[in-house]
Amino acid sequence: MKKARLILGFTSVLIVVVMISGCTSIETGNRTNQTDDLQGNPPTVTHHSDGSVWIFGNIDNSGNSTYTNVDILVKGYDSNKNLVYQEKTIIEHINPGGTGGFTIMIPKEVNIEYAEMKVVNATRT
Repeated sequence: MKKARLILGFTSVLIVVVMISGCTSIETGNRTNQTDDLQGNPPTVTHHSDGSVWIFGNIDNSGNSTYTNVDILVKGYDSNKNLVYQEKTIIEHINPGGTGGFTIMIPKEVNIEYAEMKVVNATRT
C-alpha cells in the first residue's frame, strides 16, 4: 500500500510538471514568434486638420511561406520620446513576397510625433 501511494504521488508530481512546462499544448498550424521573414519600415504618423492622428504601416514578407494572423504591436511616442500610446493590430494574410498594411486611428487627445512597430507573432502556413 505504501509503495502504491509513493507511485501515485510521483505520477501526480510528474503530471503537474508536464502541464506547467507547456508540454500539453496543442498547436493548430505553425504559430511562431520566429518571424525573420516579416520586416517593416517605421510606420508613418499623419496629423489631419480635424485633429485626428493616423498611423499607417506595412509589413513585407521576404520568405517563401504565407503568414496569417500577423500580430503587430504599434507604439506611439510624443516629442519628448515618451511612450504615450500602444495598440495591437492584426494583418490577416501576407503572401510570400507580398506586403500587408495596417491603419490605426489614434484618439485626438493623444499627441503622437512618431511611431514604432514590431511583429509579435504570426502563423506560418
